[in-house]
Amino acid sequence: MNNEKFINHSDICIIGAGMFGICSAFFLAKKGYQVLIIDKDYISQRASGANPGSLAIQNKHPDALVLLARKAIDIWEYFGNINNKIEYTRCGGFRVAETEDEIKNLKKGQKRQENLGIKVDFFENKELIKMAPYLSTHLFAATYCELDGFADARIAAKEIAKLSIQKGVKYSLRNKVNKIKLKSNKIFLETSQGSIKTEKLILCPGVWLNELLENFGIAIPIDLFINQVLVSAPEKPLIKHIITHVNGNLTVKQSHEGTVLMGGAWQGEGSLNTNEKKPSIYSIKGNSDISCRVIPSIRKFLINRAWCEFHGYTKDRLPLFGKLPGYENIYINGSCSGGFTIAPYMGKLMAELIDKDKTSEDVSNLNPARFIKKETYKKELNQNNSHKLF
Repeated sequence: MNNEKFINHSDICIIGAGMFGICSAFFLAKKGYQVLIIDKDYISQRASGANPGSLAIQNKHPDALVLLARKAIDIWEYFGNINNKIEYTRCGGFRVAETEDEIKNLKKGQKRQENLGIKVDFFENKELIKMAPYLSTHLFAATYCELDGFADARIAAKEIAKLSIQKGVKYSLRNKVNKIKLKSNKIFLETSQGSIKTEKLILCPGVWLNELLENFGIAIPIDLFINQVLVSAPEKPLIKHIITHVNGNLTVKQSHEGTVLMGGAWQGEGSLNTNEKKPSIYSIKGNSDISCRVIPSIRKFLINRAWCEFHGYTKDRLPLFGKLPGYENIYINGSCSGGFTIAPYMGKLMAELIDKDKTSEDVSNLNPARFIKKETYKKELNQNNSHKLF
């Protein structure tokens, strides 16, 4: 998808070819803007393409993230309808509990989501097993949301990128932005392939955000996660829903090709500073154990792959969205929990903000200024850039 000829000017440049960047570009191009996406790697090579593909609402926190996820689900369905290769599946999801105490938390979560307008049903053991006989009979209860689903993260962003190209979006890949300069309301990007001029710039680099913010003398505290995923060999169709756990340490779904993907924020090991990462034996065992407890048939499956990738979340886990304070033509979008789920809606909102200087929904609570008002935040840059479990 890289351009045959280097492009040195665009109305809007986006740094980051993950879900936030691609979806922002798609909706901007629909409005007629000339958009160029720049990435030091390939499309969705990082977090957007290396997550388990969960599109669940029940496992989202805090409340503001739940509301964003609900609106994003409709856009996922839109993308799935115009490109079935995305493999968007709204299969419904169960959020399970294994103890009486967990049932209490399950009911609290049900009430919280219903207060937000999300329909969530509660099922005790016998009803649950009747609806999903592949689940363990030892489970006490579960809540069910018909909106929960999944997509194939390996290809979803790439397929949405193809849709954006049809709208005129250009891509400049394997092209690192080394410096950002401003001159007379114009933005100049010095990249490894040459200089690019643009009127507006959107920063969507995920966990690498602070590398770019150094150009402005700003730092935003970003927590590093190295989320790990387990994948089985293809199996006969068994798991018809997306399964999550009330404790937040499990997601399971079965892809169209039969592979079973297991996640739940289990952590790998590595360092952002050295760009090295590897799966953790501890997390492989922990993720496998809870998966087998909840779905006993998984004990017979061959787990033949494990991978992990860097993810960057803000302190409140909500996305950064809006103008970079002090700059009228530079924007930030992303760096949050649940980013794969909410990115389509955040991309739509970004297109609205750039086009009309306002959004159809009040998202002022997501303004990046909430983190960069205090000078002390600058000291937090790169303080949490490694994980080691042993």
